[in-house]
Order: sequence, then structure tokens, then C-alpha cells
Amino acid sequence: MPGALLPRRVAVVVWASMLLVPFAFLALTSAMSMPARGRREAMRDLLFWLVAGTSALAILLSRALPKRIGPRPADGGRDLVAFTRLVVAWSVCEAAALFPLVARMLTEDDRLLAFYALDVIALATLFPSGRRWAALGAPGGGSPERMVR
Repeated sequence: MPGALLPRRVAVVVWASMLLVPFAFLALTSAMSMPARGRREAMRDLLFWLVAGTSALAILLSRALPKRIGPRPADGGRDLVAFTRLVVAWSVCEAAALFPLVARMLTEDDRLLAFYALDVIALATLFPSGRRWAALGAPGGGSPERMVR
């Protein structure tokens, strides 16, 4: 079909846009100033540990959850399965990357930028390379060469 985008190309565009959103949100949080410093101090430690736990859990889920998404007989094949698995993984990482920025906006705790960076790196490492695309399109999200009996 001339002019149609291949699912992997669409996946690359979606991945790139999702990678840019956390940086745009970083700019927004940096530009805001908030009064009521006392409220920020009270939330600082709580939000730090919530962000730490959320980041760790999100990175784990972004790697484990997509493999659990299996194809149905009526699905559009390996490309659709790979794309769906990647979108789920990207969404989890992007949400995790935004949380430290919201918490930073509330607390002015610059330590949270380390979690932001970790979450963005986790998202960036989910680039839909040919190898990853093939692996995620395989049944079970494993190696495309592996046979399941």
C-alpha cells in the first residue's frame, strides 16, 4: 500500500514524541514558582520516597508487563503486538518521568531530578530497534527464534 506508514515507523514517531514530553514538562516545572515554603518542606521527604518507589516500580513494570500482553488470533499479527507492547512500556516510563517533576514543583527538591533522569533514560532505552521490534512481536515477547511447544 503506497503512502502507508509501516507500524514500526509509527512506533518510532510515537516513541520520539513520548521522549520529548518529559522535557517539555521539565521546562514548565522550572518556570513555576510557588509560595508557601512550609507546605513544601512538609511534603519533601514523603514525595521523595514516593517518587523513588514509583520510579523503581515503573521501570520494572515497563520491562515485565509488555511481555504478558499476548496476541489473539484476530489480532493484526506481530507488528500490532510489538507496537502495543511498546506503547504500554513507553506509557509507564513517561508517567514515571512526569511524577518527579510534579513533586519537584511542589517541594523544590532538586534531588528528584535524578529520578526524572533515570525514568527518561529508561524510556529512551525502549527505542523500537529492529531487534526489539522482532523480539516483542514474538509470542510471549521473548526471542523471535524461540519455539514454544
